[in-house]
Amino acid sequence: MPDSDRKIVVSADDFGKNSNTNKNILELLLSKKLHRVSVMINGNFSTEEIRQLVNSQVKLDLHLNFFNLLKNNQHLKKEDGISGRLLIFLKNYFSGKIRISEVEKDWEQQLEKFHTLLGKNPDGLNSHEHVHFFPAYFKLISNLAQKAKIPYLRLGKKGFIQANNIVSWIIFCLRKINQRHFLNSGLSSSDFLVSLDWLEGDALQKIKNLPSGKIELIVHPEIISELEFLKNHTSI
Repeated sequence: MPDSDRKIVVSADDFGKNSNTNKNILELLLSKKLHRVSVMINGNFSTEEIRQLVNSQVKLDLHLNFFNLLKNNQHLKKEDGISGRLLIFLKNYFSGKIRISEVEKDWEQQLEKFHTLLGKNPDGLNSHEHVHFFPAYFKLISNLAQKAKIPYLRLGKKGFIQANNIVSWIIFCLRKINQRHFLNSGLSSSDFLVSLDWLEGDALQKIKNLPSGKIELIVHPEIISELEFLKNHTSI
């Protein structure tokens, strides 16, 4: 398959998570390694970091989350592991502790804050820990995008690059549920979606073997192995 049939869009998550994440993302932007950056608007960053981010002229997305609404959000930490955080989220999701009306209000406030701090609406929407793939929140995020005239939503309109882990399997199933709603929304997305941390082993070769079309490759530059992967490969 010719490389010209495949376009990899490298999308960095979690700007605002901490100073180290911000530094790594800004470093990658200077090296022209990124095409999109997702901003945690209630995170930590300086005015100068925001200035550099805006001046990079890459697509800037809003990385929505609502963990501040959870009474036990102190347990949703990186050291709990993906499976642990997922179980905590599912427990709150199915017990009704996460109220849709509260999430909607919180996400609207995050969008307003993004516009205030960056001087523009985001180019796209996605969410921390991929929570927007759950159908109730997918309707919220797509309605928010339509209302604010934000054109891009993270989904993978043609397919999803599944890996051998529970997170990608769950998202794979949820994407199929949301696909019809997405197609009726008039929003745009990449053709395919994959996260670098799902590509165990020879990641570069697996990326080269991805299908033709536009592929959003999610990366997390706070993870040293992912940072080094991006720095060591001039083109993906």
